[in-house]
Amino acid sequence: MVETRFVMIVGDFSIYTSKSLKDFIYECNKGKNIFFTSDVEQAIKRLSIE
Repeated sequence: MVETRFVMIVGDFSIYTSKSLKDFIYECNKGKNIFFTSDVEQAIKRLSIE
């Protein structure tokens, strides 16, 4: 049995202007373990897809 773990980080990240942070969020969201979402509903939807 393979155990899969996710980290969902929920919040409004549009207020941050750091290009490095935006790139980090973008790359995380392309992966399979760490996701940034703007609300809980998106997080639940993302988890149901995985």
